[in-house]
Amino acid sequence: MFYREWGAKINCFHYHAKPSIIAHFGTGKAISGQREITRELADLRQFMEDCSTEWLKYIAKIRSKYYHLNLYTNEQLLTIRQSLASLDVTGQVVPQVNTLLYRVKAGCLPEDVEMAMSACQFTKNSQAIADTLNQTLKTLAKANQAR
Repeated sequence: MFYREWGAKINCFHYHAKPSIIAHFGTGKAISGQREITRELADLRQFMEDCSTEWLKYIAKIRSKYYHLNLYTNEQLLTIRQSLASLDVTGQVVPQVNTLLYRVKAGCLPEDVEMAMSACQFTKNSQAIADTLNQTLKTLAKANQAR
């Protein structure tokens, strides 16, 4: 799930070059291999499986620690996370996120999200992002209960 926008280009035949594989993971950097292509593909597959396994373990751990996260699918959590991260840069909440946050706070407005985010310390660290997301959801839930 960390590599939502990954891709690979596999060149099986070229007149002047041996077969190759180039992979990118949405970070702006690409990696390529110099070994036999079947070996490179096997290693890429194993790497992606390992990442998926680690991600699922991480999500299970975080979901057990922060029950609000169980209201969302992994894809929805990534959408919320991405929006909260971009809020720091753009200053605007994506409308879709308000709809998602309605589960925690009925009638969630962009101002509610901004208020909740300003109440939290925001960093780019993955653990801090999970903590920030959970704290934001808690703050929104408390605000909803107060209404």
